Amino acid sequence: MQNMLLTHSLRENYYYNRDLQGFYPDVQDSPNYFQKIHLEYFLKHYQNPQKIADSFAHLPSRADARIAEFFEGQKSTHAAIMLVSIKDFKQKCDRIRGKRLSAYLDKYYNTVIPIIYKHGGEIEKIIGDSLVVVFGLPFLRDYLDGLLIRADNCAKEIIYNLMGTNKEVKISLHDGKIMYYRNRLLDIPEYAVVGKPISDLFQLDAISEVNGINFFVNSSYDLNPNCQTGQYRIVFRRSHWEKMEGKPIYLEGVEYAKFAVLKCA
Repeated sequence: MQNMLLTHSLRENYYYNRDLQGFYPDVQDSPNYFQKIHLEYFLKHYQNPQKIADSFAHLPSRADARIAEFFEGQKSTHAAIMLVSIKDFKQKCDRIRGKRLSAYLDKYYNTVIPIIYKHGGEIEKIIGDSLVVVFGLPFLRDYLDGLLIRADNCAKEIIYNLMGTNKEVKISLHDGKIMYYRNRLLDIPEYAVVGKPISDLFQLDAISEVNGINFFVNSSYDLNPNCQTGQYRIVFRRSHWEKMEGKPIYLEGVEYAKFAVLKCA
C-alpha cells in the first residue's frame, strides 16, 4: 500500500528537483509545462521507501511533522476523492509485457502525476494503473466546494491530455468523511485512508465510462454549480464537456440510485 507521507515528500522534492534543473515556466504560458519534467528516476523508486527517504534526506521537510501528527492522531476530515484508471488495462497487460509494459506505465504516470500535484491533489495509493487521490486536509485546506472544483479541474485535464492515446482513462469522483489510519503492526509508518466513501468510489469505478468524470447523481459534486461547466480552459486550449443522462445503479452498500458521466466532447 502506498505510503502517503513518502508520496507527499516525493511531491515536495519533485518540485525542488524541477527548480534545480532550471524549469521556471509560467503555467499559463506553457501548454507542455509538465511534459518537460523528468520523473522517471522518482517513479522507478516508488516501491522502495528507504531509497526515497535517503534520496531526499538533505532536503527540508516543511510540513511533514504537521502531517505526521494528523495521521498519528488518526483524524477524520471531509475530502474530495478521485480514482483514475486506464481503460481496459487488464487486456493491455495481456498484450504488453516486460520492459514495454514498464515504459508504457512510466509514460502514463509521467502525464498523470504532475497534473494531480498541479491541482493540489495527494496520491493516497497506486495499484497498478489505478491512482487514488485525495483533495483535502492535512495537505490542502479549502471549503468542500473548492476541493471539488480542484478535483474537477484535475480530472478534466487528465482526461483531455490522454484522449485519443492508448492510455485513455476513466475517472470516478466522490466526496465524504474519511479517516487516516496507521497500521501499527508494521515496523515502518504505513498510512491509509479508510471510510465508506472510499468503498463507494471503488464500486463506482467498476461501472465507470472512459473519457469521462463518473459521479453519483445528487452527490455534492453533482449539485455543485461550479463543476461540470460546458467549457474548461486548459492553458490556451478549450475542452467541451457534456453531462450524460443519469443511469440507474444497484451497488451494494451505496445509497445512491443513479450515476452520471461528464463526457469530454
